[in-house]
Amino acid sequence: MSNEKIKKIVIVAVILIICTAGVFKAGMYVGAANDAKPGSVNDPLITKSYLDSYMSSFNLSGNSETAGYEKVTLSKGSTLVGYEGTEILLYSGNANAYVKGASLVNVTMGEACADGMTLGKYCVYVCPDSDSGIKAQSSVVVYVKGKYTAK
Repeated sequence: MSNEKIKKIVIVAVILIICTAGVFKAGMYVGAANDAKPGSVNDPLITKSYLDSYMSSFNLSGNSETAGYEKVTLSKGSTLVGYEGTEILLYSGNANAYVKGASLVNVTMGEACADGMTLGKYCVYVCPDSDSGIKAQSSVVVYVKGKYTAK
């Protein structure tokens, strides 16, 4: 290869490097021009439509047979019996397991609850059949997902 050919290759390489650097710098300038703070309305971590769609599945005040949770308040001595697959989350108060069928399953702790067993707050319980639920030992607030009857 001649010196003249090597000089042309070096000049072309330098010009390509300068052009690439210029395009990169212009991209950085345009990207940096966005004054939005991360997590703000102009630069959300997730889209509002996604959040609205996700939160709509948590129906906190409506039909218990919908996809969301319903807030239920029980007075002392009353029972809430779920049907197959009903989820119960003990939010406040004291309650015991009410089991006349198979059992009540504490999915938070991964254990089966026997009749009369004290239930833990903020644990999620699942009714495997229509003969299990909770009995309030004080005023109780629970969130229920699925079909249930309160007595």
